[in-house]
Amino acid sequence: MTRSSSSKLLIPGLIAVALVAGWGLSRAAQSSKKGDVAAEVFAAKMVETQSIRKQAFESRLDVQGNLEAVNVAQVPARIGGTIEALWADKGSVVKTGDKLAQTDAVKLGQAVAIRRRELDVAKCARREKEAALEETKARLDKATLDFKRYKKLLKQEVATQDEFERYDSVWKQQKALSDHSEALLDLAKAQEKQAAVALEMAEKDEQDSFVIAPIDGVVSERMRELGEMAAPGSPVFRIVDNRLLDAAAFLPSEYYDRFAPGRAVVRLTANGRSLGEYPVTYRSPDINAKWRTFEMDARITDPPDFVAAGGMVKMQAIMERHEGLGVPRNAIQQRADKSVVFLVEGDTARQVIVKTGLETDGWIEVSGDGLQEGMPVVVSGQSMLNDGDCVELLN
Repeated sequence: MTRSSSSKLLIPGLIAVALVAGWGLSRAAQSSKKGDVAAEVFAAKMVETQSIRKQAFESRLDVQGNLEAVNVAQVPARIGGTIEALWADKGSVVKTGDKLAQTDAVKLGQAVAIRRRELDVAKCARREKEAALEETKARLDKATLDFKRYKKLLKQEVATQDEFERYDSVWKQQKALSDHSEALLDLAKAQEKQAAVALEMAEKDEQDSFVIAPIDGVVSERMRELGEMAAPGSPVFRIVDNRLLDAAAFLPSEYYDRFAPGRAVVRLTANGRSLGEYPVTYRSPDINAKWRTFEMDARITDPPDFVAAGGMVKMQAIMERHEGLGVPRNAIQQRADKSVVFLVEGDTARQVIVKTGLETDGWIEVSGDGLQEGMPVVVSGQSMLNDGDCVELLN
């Protein structure tokens, strides 16, 4: 056999061997790819979980309110005049009845002294008229006795008609003098009462010249200075009592029936610090027709030092509160128009359809078949989960 004929026979054989080898490699590659797909399908999915917990859930409104002092007084002068004395300034702690200032002290004091002297004079005049009346009554008594005696003597014809008439005239004169003395005494008594009333009025004016604190508290503002004029009704001081505050806010009218005093409560926070919970103490009797809102107040007794009237307060108006099972908000998934969560049982995810309720602080109230406190629920990685998937915990 020649060299050329041998080559012709070898080439087809090599081609056949190559084809067989290629087919084998292709089959091996296909088999390897299918194995990878299977491994991917059955690989565990990485998830994070948190435990289902029992907690309080609330339905509430978060609103911004103001702190208002329950007892605030704008203290005016009761009698106009020059301010001649000041005993309080901004920051002064005062009690009810304390004297804060006085107007026209000298003039009103002198008026009291004058009225007191007038009363003394009236008393003296009344005593003088009483003495004069006693004297005229004594004379009248003597004239009466003489009149009666001469009347008997006249009947007995011992005394003359002229003598009787003389004593009758004396009696009548004394009777008139006695009546006049009584009238003068009545006048003196009336003048004494008038002087006493005038003294009372002068003393009242003097008392009204003092600006008196009507409440306990702290002077927050002084509007007049020494020597300035004060007018009746014009404030001289402003007093605030921070020991009793109202947290006030305005809520939409649709919640009016939810916040009756004594039943609803609010949670208060001021300056980033909790003030606690307080019952609603006031709800406005009507709804503002323009804004469709109503006022709601909660009273704070003896508030801490870090709050004061005029400050802002965050108010959580609680409409409903109860306990239930809860999961984090991101644990809830929507599948086929239903809310579901994934529980981890061993290394398997189990889908549970749930009914959601109130949400509080990022946790949602849930109820569903077999849910119990402490069960692990998937909170991360659940978007690609399906019921029955193999899972592995990251946490």
